[in-house]
Amino acid sequence: MQWHKSNSVFRDLVEYAALELSIDSQVGILLDRELVENVVFSLVQLNNGSKIIFIDTVVFDQSGWKHLHNSENDNPQILLCPERLLDHSTNLNSNAVCWRAKNREHQLNKETIIKLFKALPYGIELTTKSGQKLKMIHGYDQSWSKIECLNIKKNERFWYSYLDFNASDLEQVLSKVTTQQPH
Repeated sequence: MQWHKSNSVFRDLVEYAALELSIDSQVGILLDRELVENVVFSLVQLNNGSKIIFIDTVVFDQSGWKHLHNSENDNPQILLCPERLLDHSTNLNSNAVCWRAKNREHQLNKETIIKLFKALPYGIELTTKSGQKLKMIHGYDQSWSKIECLNIKKNERFWYSYLDFNASDLEQVLSKVTTQQPH
């Protein structure tokens, strides 16, 4: 896999995707596409009738725009693909099937963690996967996809990703909080 560089100028990722990530008619036709963060997921119906998901990671740096092209057959580590695209892939390649299952598991874990954070009270003490002790300030900020916490040791506010926490640990914290509340 190699990065494909573009010498053109683009306003944003949407324009880049539309102009640089077009599907060659020799390959198939684009059925659906979604941008998640800096990743473009494209559902493509191949000329043989099967449907596959292409995954393009796009970056803009000092050298300009570039992207790294993958398909679900490559078993990429990016697990942000929307469910509606996963549902329509008919690709039976074992890597593709495994990648779609990992995506669904990742999404379920994310939803569980976000739901737990929304239920936790302000000021509750938490521990990250790496063992950092935190005090929750803001449960979940939809626009930033982050959890705002106070790092107890450093006495500094930081934004944490849902990936920094285990759902089972949060469930234990929430169960302690709910059992301590008067009925």
